Amino acid sequence: MDTVYAVAADLAALPEGTGIEDVTLKHGQLGAALLFGYLRRAGGPDLSEHGVRFVEGALGVLAERPMSASLYWGFTGIAWVTQHIFASEEMAEDLDVLDEAVAALVEGDADDVGFDMMDGLAGLGLYALERLPRPLARRTVERVVGLLEARAQRDAHGVYWRCAVHQLQPSTRRSYPQGFVMPGVAHGVAGAIGFLAAACEAGVVAPARLRPLVTAAVAWLRAQQADEGRFSFELVPGKPVLPARDAWCHGAPGIPAMLWRAGRAFAEPGWSAQALTTARATAAHAPEDTGAGDAGLCHGAAGLAHMFNRLYQASGDELLGASARAWCERTLAMRTPGQGHGGFLAFEPGRDAAHPWQVDPGLLLGSAGVALALLAACSDVEPRWDRLLLLDLA
Repeated sequence: MDTVYAVAADLAALPEGTGIEDVTLKHGQLGAALLFGYLRRAGGPDLSEHGVRFVEGALGVLAERPMSASLYWGFTGIAWVTQHIFASEEMAEDLDVLDEAVAALVEGDADDVGFDMMDGLAGLGLYALERLPRPLARRTVERVVGLLEARAQRDAHGVYWRCAVHQLQPSTRRSYPQGFVMPGVAHGVAGAIGFLAAACEAGVVAPARLRPLVTAAVAWLRAQQADEGRFSFELVPGKPVLPARDAWCHGAPGIPAMLWRAGRAFAEPGWSAQALTTARATAAHAPEDTGAGDAGLCHGAAGLAHMFNRLYQASGDELLGASARAWCERTLAMRTPGQGHGGFLAFEPGRDAAHPWQVDPGLLLGSAGVALALLAACSDVEPRWDRLLLLDLA
């Protein structure tokens, strides 16, 4: 808990962000607002005033600058945190206008919006799930489900979704001139399956309607398993297929977590059983073979700790529980006091190749996400913030 407190203290000392990147879920201070809210629930120091400060600052940036609707890069991330932490307070009342903007975006064909969770339709639907039971939120979830049904493509293995080039971030288009297909959670088929399962569990869509689609998508996803506990990273025309690292974003145990969730939602115990078999195989990987070189949630040690912890809580599988504890210990061993926030830096060479280790307060790669995972491991407070990752499995 001392490490969580150290991270929180450093984050509370941050000034309010003034740019779009400062206020996103991926890199900005919204993760800190989530941490302060859950720290208070766990009986820790009350830093909620700083959470209010960060969220108000984010809403101020949104009022002044155009921002995409993306869950992790845009305004729905701000709205999700506002709803989740401040649902009974005045700030949440201002979200209706953002609900209307999301609804307007998906009411058409939304052709410029990808299907994925990080930046596309599944992420918009995930935000709308947080706003239930409002009628407009329900309508948005239903519309997102309909768009995913319409965009599903089929091959010999089953059903999948493709990111077309015109739906990609401008910085990404050059690398993928023909688009791509990914199996993983963040940008791929597993994330769509996880969202559809969540929509079913929320009672928005009947299981009978989605069962054929999800069954075919699960079959396609299982065909992408490269070997025990590993999946393909991406499928790009003209490029070799490489295995993904062990992570939430692209590989296992993120993918088996979504398969476990789908098995629960659609009463398919075989899917859940296979998911646990895959997760156990992933847990057996040597740490140096996982690709987890930093501590972050997205593809680091804290993310592995949290996913194995949630799968353990859901299944009672002691091997997964032991793996969760081991990855918590590895996360703590990565801490270097005096660096970053509370001793953690984020590794992201894509941001600055010359300086891949960055000071990052964010949820996905940064110190707030690390602290939230550690807090979940040493507190009996349900970490419902991980609905953002579709990891609320227990």
